[in-house]
Amino acid sequence: MERAETPKLLRTITMLQTALDKQRILKDIDKDHAVNSPEATSERISEYLPAIEQACLEFPLPATAIAVHLFKNQVDSMTPLELASRVELLRDTLMVELDSVAFFYLNPSNSWLYHYPLDGWESALTNLPQQASDDVEEAAKCRATRRYTACVIHLCRALECAFKHFAIRHSITFKHDIDNTSWEALANDIKEHRDANKTTLSPDEIAVLNEVRDQIIVLKGLWRNKVTHSTGTFYTEEQVQNIYPAVRGLMTELANK
Repeated sequence: MERAETPKLLRTITMLQTALDKQRILKDIDKDHAVNSPEATSERISEYLPAIEQACLEFPLPATAIAVHLFKNQVDSMTPLELASRVELLRDTLMVELDSVAFFYLNPSNSWLYHYPLDGWESALTNLPQQASDDVEEAAKCRATRRYTACVIHLCRALECAFKHFAIRHSITFKHDIDNTSWEALANDIKEHRDANKTTLSPDEIAVLNEVRDQIIVLKGLWRNKVTHSTGTFYTEEQVQNIYPAVRGLMTELANK
């Protein structure tokens, strides 16, 4: 999905509406004839066309951009009635092309999530690789666009990254390459590290390892497995309202353990 900046889109539509106002042009024609200045209408239209062409290319509205480009090169040689006819044709081109574009509307309450996806996640993402930030950003945008199951998938990916980097900080030995370590394997690696170092780990350190291992096991069955298998769950808005802050809170806790 291509993202169109709202201010730019509004400016483009406003310019098009102003330049392609046939009734206004017809009034200008009458006015121009009255003052014996038929060039005035084409000059007024010409002022808008370069900016409209550029906006159509950026949006993109390629068919309208081509039509504007041709119009721009011919406008000075057109009669007032030809101008009015060309404007009507250009307006029709624009309407047909706009009908072929799907516009997505964001509820104002979700707009902040889309535009500022990492807001509030600063502590949770401390010292984590860029992948975690990328997944949190995607999770926020999926939530904003009401793709709730996709949101949970990205939250689980970000959480997995936090679990693995907790293990790295606590000198856990991975039996497999870290990128290929599953949640279950990670839980087993933590257990083996705990058991092998019982005499050197403090009670507080053992308690932290037990807590994180339990979290991995529970959340693997509660969230992770349900979004990675074909028979999994489709999440609702209400569920994500609870899961989203829970993941952020847990990742913040992991960053400080």
